[in-house]
Amino acid sequence: FSSQALSTSTGKIIPWESRDLESAAKIVAASYKNQADAEIYADYRTVWGCESYLRSIVKNPGCGTFMPETSFMALDQKDNPCGLILGCRISDGIGMIPQIAVHPSCQGKFLGNTLMLRSLEKYKLMGFNGISLAVTPGNRRAYEWYRRLGFKIRKQFGAYIWER
Repeated sequence: FSSQALSTSTGKIIPWESRDLESAAKIVAASYKNQADAEIYADYRTVWGCESYLRSIVKNPGCGTFMPETSFMALDQKDNPCGLILGCRISDGIGMIPQIAVHPSCQGKFLGNTLMLRSLEKYKLMGFNGISLAVTPGNRRAYEWYRRLGFKIRKQFGAYIWER
């Protein structure tokens, strides 16, 4: 793909840029509001927490090495940020999608599909042969969507929360 924007019927998909971090954090926070994942992972409860989490993906190798070339932002018809996908490399030929989110006001318009397919196509063009992601089964909508896209369960693990 070139660095040109990909137009959709509801907006456009543009390449990720670091300056998008604050807007992306607002999208992530809105998309996880009242979701099971926010109960498990406190960073999803606030914009500041989401920004910290996204910054860690982009700056630190905790989820692999960030790959801006597999990462994109979705803009609505008024060019407001409304979705994102971040990609990383975890080993040779294996990538990971540590974050994808679409603002609730833009969900149901295939922006998530467009972001995912754009990222997966870029991984494919770069020679990757496997992509992983993690999802909480309690997040039924995302869980079923990933299955429809062809993702298969490889490993299940528990999430444990320590409370005082």
